Amino acid sequence: MGGFAQWRDSLGELEFELGARVDRTDQSAGTPQLGAAVPMGPRGLAAAFTAADRERSETTVDGVLRAWIPIGSVTPRITLARKNRVPSLLERFGWLPTEASFGLADGNIYVGNLDLEPETAWIAEVGFDLETDVFSLRPTLFYRRVDNFIQGVPVDTTVGVVDSPVEMIAAMNGDTTPLRFDNVDAELYGADLDFSIRPIEDEPAHWSPEVLGTTIIQTNAKPAERLLSDLSSSTVHSCACSDGLHYVLTSTFGRYRLWQSDLAVGLSPAFLIPDDALASLRSEALYRFQLACAGQRAAFQTSNFSPSEYQRRRLANMLAMLDAREAGATIRELAFTLVYPNSRLLRGAEWKASGEKRHVLRLLRAALKLRDGGYRGFPGFDRSI
Repeated sequence: MGGFAQWRDSLGELEFELGARVDRTDQSAGTPQLGAAVPMGPRGLAAAFTAADRERSETTVDGVLRAWIPIGSVTPRITLARKNRVPSLLERFGWLPTEASFGLADGNIYVGNLDLEPETAWIAEVGFDLETDVFSLRPTLFYRRVDNFIQGVPVDTTVGVVDSPVEMIAAMNGDTTPLRFDNVDAELYGADLDFSIRPIEDEPAHWSPEVLGTTIIQTNAKPAERLLSDLSSSTVHSCACSDGLHYVLTSTFGRYRLWQSDLAVGLSPAFLIPDDALASLRSEALYRFQLACAGQRAAFQTSNFSPSEYQRRRLANMLAMLDAREAGATIRELAFTLVYPNSRLLRGAEWKASGEKRHVLRLLRAALKLRDGGYRGFPGFDRSI
């Protein structure tokens, strides 16, 4: 059972996110069931496990602070966090020495430990994100101090000397140095580097001005020769439709959508601003476009025109999740390929009860809602259509 709270806000250019989570975990194990042919060694371990207290309860508190400053295509960021992990059922209640290792698959024989405490990790990360149309770069320096880190340690101090029931049973399976899950203190530090190269994006969407208020309307104009010469270093995507020509012009100042209508109004080329609910937004879009044609950038940027770098990455990730889900990807594959690509793969009961799974499910539900018309709620769209 658990609960969480999340708050996202900004202070000037600085954007930040705070989160906290409280979990209550109750674990218990029944008595071992043995057949008549089981030898005395395992029977002794089963009896000791049956006589022990096999119920455990823990309350854990997690917290995180993330902050970042979008500066064009570069976003410096910092993360401070505290994260807990409750021992798995195998780590805590595995009374018989076996090669089951909670995903380690290192060939060692392990036995559980009823006295395990939850891991507590103190995390600090600093780095930046660089996003361009061709590649993305995400270097990160990290430091993690983990109290009560769960790791396999020798069963006793006489390593290699078979003088305990656990070692005797393990030796029968070819391992005279079995390990017991125990708590140690650990420090992890280093650097991560994510780097991806992508092909030039496909032609972007062309929106009707009735739906998207930032689509600029022009009449009596030849195809955008003058505009192309005015917008230096521009990339053009065009589409000829029954109602005229639709352009997406991308320059150093931003991206602009233009509809050159077949409607004849007057004799000279003209820009139109319909008198509707989006009139003020259309006026601002035209103002920004004319500034760009004059080689100037608007003094400020609002969310009506472009999401922040963080929002852009989140929306792109949600689109990738929808594509992957359509191709048959599982929820866990979405989690550890798209949402948490650098995290340790979780399995079994740990995955089923994890916050990572819940977060991915929330993201997927939000992506499905946006796909099914929720995108109309974004600033700039006419929600009445």
